[in-house]
Amino acid sequence: MSNVQVITGEKAYNGDDVAAWVKSLGSRDYHVVSVFGSQSTGKSTLLNALFGTNFATMNEGSRQQTTKGIWLASALENKLLVMDVEGTDGRERGDDQDFERKAALFSLAISEVLVVNMWETQVGLFHGANMALLKTVFDVDLQIFGSARTRSCLLFVLRDHLGTTPLDSLAQTLTADLDKMWAELSKPDGLKDAKLADFFDLQFAGLGHKVLTPDKFDNDVRDLRQRFEAGLIKTEYARDVPLDGFPAYASQIWQVILENKDLDLPSQQLLLSQYRCGEITTEALLVFRDAQSDFGDVENMEDLGQKSRTAMQLALRHFDEHASRYQQTIYEKQRGELQAQIAAALEVLFEKRAAVLRNMYLEEFLAAANTFGVSADFVQELVKTRAAVFQKFADKLADASYQGSREDAKFEQALDRAQDEVRARLLQRYTDDLVKSASKKLESIIAHGLDADDPTWSKVMPRVEEEIAKQKQAHGETLKQLDAVDPNVLGPRLQEVVKDRLAEETSNRLLVPRMRLLFEEKFKYKDGLPVVWQAGDDIDKAFASAKDGTFRSLENLCECDGETLIDEERHAEIVASVRRFADTAYIEAKRSAVSSIARVPPWFYVLLLLLGWNELVAVLRSPMTFLLIAFCGLVGWAVYIMNLAGPLEQIGRSALGTGWRIAQDKLRQVLEPGQPPIEMHEMHEMKKHK
Repeated sequence: MSNVQVITGEKAYNGDDVAAWVKSLGSRDYHVVSVFGSQSTGKSTLLNALFGTNFATMNEGSRQQTTKGIWLASALENKLLVMDVEGTDGRERGDDQDFERKAALFSLAISEVLVVNMWETQVGLFHGANMALLKTVFDVDLQIFGSARTRSCLLFVLRDHLGTTPLDSLAQTLTADLDKMWAELSKPDGLKDAKLADFFDLQFAGLGHKVLTPDKFDNDVRDLRQRFEAGLIKTEYARDVPLDGFPAYASQIWQVILENKDLDLPSQQLLLSQYRCGEITTEALLVFRDAQSDFGDVENMEDLGQKSRTAMQLALRHFDEHASRYQQTIYEKQRGELQAQIAAALEVLFEKRAAVLRNMYLEEFLAAANTFGVSADFVQELVKTRAAVFQKFADKLADASYQGSREDAKFEQALDRAQDEVRARLLQRYTDDLVKSASKKLESIIAHGLDADDPTWSKVMPRVEEEIAKQKQAHGETLKQLDAVDPNVLGPRLQEVVKDRLAEETSNRLLVPRMRLLFEEKFKYKDGLPVVWQAGDDIDKAFASAKDGTFRSLENLCECDGETLIDEERHAEIVASVRRFADTAYIEAKRSAVSSIARVPPWFYVLLLLLGWNELVAVLRSPMTFLLIAFCGLVGWAVYIMNLAGPLEQIGRSALGTGWRIAQDKLRQVLEPGQPPIEMHEMHEMKKHK
């Protein structure tokens, strides 16, 4: 497409065609030149000769309007956009100058160089040189731009210049007319002293007659083209509108002009930058999503970070390529927003991968920690394992992040919690082992102390406290080194062990047999040997002494360090049980003493020998019978010599009594189901009598 109509003769903006035409040019830097002048003065012919365009030109056989509206073509390898504007003062529009003003204003707003095409003979004329229209345009231009106006170039091309009047003289005349016209303008506040040169650079060129002096015309056109190529268009004229944004920019300008609104070109450029940067942002996001669609299973992707960075770079490169030519503030702001959107999308993917890594390395840490044994250096091993696992996690996390190395508070917190739990568990096991080992020693001390002849807590507890202090001194420093939450926990734990052991030792189950045994030691033994009661022994005194000593020891065990271990009710039960046992022992002692008094008379043995002589002879004749009798005699002699008759009798009586009670219990259970055993029944009866 060589040319495109931008504005139709009916004042309509041809947006679709302009956009397609600009797209065909690609992306490049460009400048805009437009031509302005009366109808049928050869404007299109000038542009075709000057820039090699192919705008429609007037048929020599008829004088009528050729260019309708505003047309656009490209030149100088698409670096120059040339705009051919409908001529002014045409008979087709008559007195309707609305389109002329709007087209002139549009050309001035869009173009960097405005070529004013006029005949040499029109110099010095007001209407013939379009001064009236220029005055109107300048007036509106001041209202539009004010002090913020971008400089432009007004290039006056004098057609059919014969050379009779020098070009410099003609230029001075035009400059004087323009300055006078500028001085007569009603300028806004702040620009009262502004001059034409503050806003416009004036350039002049003369062209020979195209028909009469064609060679001179061609030479003049060539010289003018070289001026364009040599830098007639300065960088300060640039409108800072990228080529792909030109259609939208031109549309906005024309719409404002068409609606007779105040035309604020800087604001229009800002809006264009916002609009185009927004569109390019959408395109860049599509580029990112296309790259993201190739990621696959991000939860198990080892190189998620590299792929994320590549996708972000592709999107940002696309944005930079197309948006960096718009206003810098808008470009940077939109780029930051684009980067934030991409980062948010990547953060979602990163979090999925990070969650998998957290679980994986947390399990690895726990698996390694669970292999630790209970030792004094397990905390150091735990810290080393945590550091190793965290480093592996950090390396994998860096591979998953588009930002590279980064911190992860969630994993650190989870790892800290896991480490604290493992350390607490291992410390608990370590402490339990210490308590278990120390408990055996403490229990032995307590049991040994209670087995003494006169057990009292005042003798037992100092040794207990000494052992606790010894354990605390031996292991307290180690617990501090192991970062125990309470390094003094060993003392209270051992105190609890002692308390539990005291409660166990003073329970009826253990204390009643212990008190019975203590009574037996005091009553039935002397200097470690059993006592054989004889006639004349003071059994009552010994009984009372043993019983009082036993009950005194019981009284001493009721309280320990101000704490009651045996209450009155339990004390009464224990006393009753021990008293029954003591009474039984007392009766047995009395019986033993009585049995030792009963003596067989000597004459009874003589009578026994006479009456049993025949049997004695028969026994002597039978070796087996003799040996049996001899063995029994030796046993009886030994019992007599060692004074064991009483103890043996007591043991026999006790065994028979126990067997008799068991038989009674069994018979009672058969005849009277649900009744308590005899011993429990007797205790109940004793309580009731008390």
